Amino acid sequence: MSNDDTLDQTADLSGELPGELPGELPSELSGDLSAVPARPVEPPPDADAPTLIVGMGASAGGLEALRDFFGQVSPTTGCAFVVVQHLSPDYKSIMDELLARNTSMPVNSVQDGVLLQANSVYLIPPRKDLALRKGCLYLIEQVLDGAVNLPIDVFFSSLAEDAQLRSVAIVFSGTGSDGSRGRLHPTAP
Repeated sequence: MSNDDTLDQTADLSGELPGELPGELPSELSGDLSAVPARPVEPPPDADAPTLIVGMGASAGGLEALRDFFGQVSPTTGCAFVVVQHLSPDYKSIMDELLARNTSMPVNSVQDGVLLQANSVYLIPPRKDLALRKGCLYLIEQVLDGAVNLPIDVFFSSLAEDAQLRSVAIVFSGTGSDGSRGRLHPTAP
């Protein structure tokens, strides 16, 4: 098959979809990021810095898919994997124990300001939102005002802004539309 016979597969990376939400994430999904440092111009020069940052969104129903994923992915991809669960604030997650049984990569509960390392898995702690800035993860207190919290969208937006072309977003399962708006965030500087 020649190049002339192939379909034009040019993607629209503008951050907007026809008839969808605008590229800017609504303010009610952005969380209070005022204390989080502005995004970097370049990724960290550290040799342990990940080549890609893979954001993974899941509700409780995504556990089996995550377990299968980590059971199949090589532990030496050079990627950092950030798992954001959409769970009830009262839910006791054992995700770290379950994933640790399926991968030889270190599985870490996120500590505020942690620098992402290649070949590692990071899990969001309960009742927190998460933002990525300058290759580090920052915890944000969830606002418990009765509104729906969308932690996957919040993280995916910061992932797209900070890591840009080094970012990957995967939604294994979610609650309602969580994970669908964050993907619309523009990736262009």
